[in-house]
Parts: sequence; structure tokens; C-alpha cells
Amino acid sequence: MLTSAMHLAIRLVLPLLGVIPAFCAEPIEARFTGGTGRYVVDSGDAGYITLGASIRTYISPRWSVEPGFSITRGNPYREHSFSCNFIKDAEGWWSGSRVRPYGLIGLAYTRSGGSNPALGSLHRYPTVGGGIGIRIYLSDRVFVAPQARLNWAMPAVELTGSIGFVLRKSR
Repeated sequence: MLTSAMHLAIRLVLPLLGVIPAFCAEPIEARFTGGTGRYVVDSGDAGYITLGASIRTYISPRWSVEPGFSITRGNPYREHSFSCNFIKDAEGWWSGSRVRPYGLIGLAYTRSGGSNPALGSLHRYPTVGGGIGIRIYLSDRVFVAPQARLNWAMPAVELTGSIGFVLRKSR
């Protein structure tokens, strides 16, 4: 029952997040991500690589929402995930600097196929995760962002790096 409710919430919320930029005066960022992770299981090869893309829309000077899509490949399985992250930029002395730490928590809906060492054959499941990252601005419009993340429903540790672009600055 909870899975159906979460699936419905994701199907309703993610499309609505796409209209937020039209009503928001805060910055909008796009990022392309690549990285690696490891499922926390005892059997088989549980490592994987992941590629993804997302759009980050600020809803206040420190809080933002970031819907995204990722593709994960392991041996011999694959996953496709739709996610929505809620991000809080850190406050303090780095507020005006080019280095900006952040924390995040997110919800994802994943479709897994192939022979996943932790799941078996084709599955669909929601997961919740959280992590920390640092955006390092190379210019006013380009940044890189290493990130570490833990996923709970399907236990995994993930390390990624992103290149991002500021599509719109604050008005």
C-alpha cells in the first residue's frame, strides 16, 4: 500500500516541479552527473556505475528542489530512476565564496531489470536517500560538484561528480 502511495505521489509531484521555474525568481541550474556506487549486500558483484541529469530550482535563497533521471549499470543488471531531491545550501563564511557545501535528502522511484545481486529479476521500488556535496564554481555560470550519498530502501553508497551550468541567475 505504501509503495502505491509513493508511486502516485512521485507521478503527481515530478511533473509539477517542471512548472516551478516559470514562477520562481531564483536561480535555475542544470547538471550532468557520473559516478560509481556499491550495494551493501554480501553476495556477488554489487558495484555499479551511474549517469544522470537534473534541473535544480531554488525556492528560497538556501532551499532548492532538484528533479532528475539516472541510469545505473552493474554486472549484469540495469536501473532507471526518477528522483526528487530537496537541497539545503550551508550557511556561514562560504555564503559569498565560490565553494558552497550542501546537504540533501531525496525520494526516488526505480525500475530495476536484469539480475541484480540484491534484488534478483525485474523490480520496481521507491527509495529514500541523503548525502552531502560541494559546489565549486569555476565561473559565474559553470561549476563542478562532488557528492557522497547513502540510499536506504536499497542500501547503497554512491560517490558522484557533476558538471553544472547556471541557466538563470537571480533576478
